[in-house]
Amino acid sequence: MTTATVYVVDDDPDSLRATGRLLRAAGLPVSLHASGAELCAALPPGAAGCLVTDLDMPGLDGLALQAELSRAGQVLPVVFLT
Repeated sequence: MTTATVYVVDDDPDSLRATGRLLRAAGLPVSLHASGAELCAALPPGAAGCLVTDLDMPGLDGLALQAELSRAGQVLPVVFLT
């Protein structure tokens, strides 16, 4: 059984750490990533959980990241932050 994880993507290091701390304090498994490309490289096939991502980032922004994951067959619910 795969553990559901909250994947957090944000290019702002302070926001990334703060969001990670908040989710961990709620008892959730968290995986932090500084960019969409970093998440795409690290995300295991068939990952379970959800994605919390910044909407406005350099490179893959939040919407482009969602589209890229969908093309790769990674279907995760997404919460966009801005």
